[in-house]
Amino acid sequence: MVRKIPWKSQVAVLMDGEEWQYEVDAPGIVLLPGKSQPPPPALEEKILQMLKLYFAPVQ
Repeated sequence: MVRKIPWKSQVAVLMDGEEWQYEVDAPGIVLLPGKSQPPPPALEEKILQMLKLYFAPVQ
């Protein structure tokens, strides 16, 4: 599940009891430090691909 955090340029990705927050307005999409360990590299790549689809700048 992905939820946009209102009033911020951040999204939270919730999966299997873990939550990761990403900044989507930075140059590129950036994982923010949090309580959870970063996701495994293969999962992180899939998360980044999904976030790029939804939050890519409109041209």
